Amino acid sequence: MSEQRTQLNSIAYGVIILTAITAFIHLYLSFQFPDGPDLAFLLNGIGYLALMGAIYAPIPLLARYRSLLCWLLIAYTALTIVLWFFFGANVWYAYLDKAVEIALILFVWLETRRFSE
Repeated sequence: MSEQRTQLNSIAYGVIILTAITAFIHLYLSFQFPDGPDLAFLLNGIGYLALMGAIYAPIPLLARYRSLLCWLLIAYTALTIVLWFFFGANVWYAYLDKAVEIALILFVWLETRRFSE
C-alpha cells in the first residue's frame, strides 16, 4: 500500500483494541509490585503501544514499513507469550491476556495481507 495515510477498517480497529487491552494489562500490572514499578511489564506495555502507533500513525516515513512493523508486532506478541510460559503467573487474567494476544496475532497477520497488496 503506497498511500501515506492508512484507512482504518474493522481489522485495524481490532488490532488497535486488542493491542490497547494487552498494553494496559501490562502497564497496570507493572504498578502492582510493592517495590515499585516492574520494568519488564512497564516496557512491555510501552512496546505494544509504540508498535501500534508506528503502524497506524499518519507519518509518511513509516508508511512504507507498515508490513514490516506488523511482523514486528506479531513477533513481539509471540515472544511475550513464550516468555510467560517460563516466567508468568498462572492467574486468571494472565490467561485472558494470552487469549487477547493470540487474537492480536491473528488480526495483525490479517493486517499484513492488506499492507502487502
